[in-house]
Amino acid sequence: MIIFRDTIEIKATKEKIFDWFAHIERNYRTWHPKDHKECRYLKGSSLEIGSIIYCEEYLGGYLEKPRFQITNVKPFSQLEYKLLFPYSIVGARFVFIIESYNTSSLFITEIHLGYKIPLFGGLLNKLIQILCVLFDGKLRAVKQHITEEEQNLKRILEEDI
Repeated sequence: MIIFRDTIEIKATKEKIFDWFAHIERNYRTWHPKDHKECRYLKGSSLEIGSIIYCEEYLGGYLEKPRFQITNVKPFSQLEYKLLFPYSIVGARFVFIIESYNTSSLFITEIHLGYKIPLFGGLLNKLIQILCVLFDGKLRAVKQHITEEEQNLKRILEEDI
């Protein structure tokens, strides 16, 4: 399994950050105005396990149309989304973790690629590592996009301090 992790300190409560994600349809375009185009629930509702979210965003100059399924919600501390086909081929998941830190919060973004499948998981993960090398430019674009999202989220949530 490959995990990319990035962290930013935000001067906001865990509750405020979590609530922002509870209204992702409304907040999505302001999160990354240059690249985010659309976000809506195809199934379910806000922060409900099993809900499916459709998004349109530019990554590395290309319009992507991922669908995410919410797989885990720990109020005020963690949100997990798995990407659906075709991104599911590489076992792609996003995990947002919110931790208290002094009078602020740490917002942690993790991208998980790979599988925890007995026997075949190791082989699949080796293939995913090879794909990561072949698609290094795309991965760099995703990492840059996530860094920009974190910085934008910090700016948005700290504006009214």
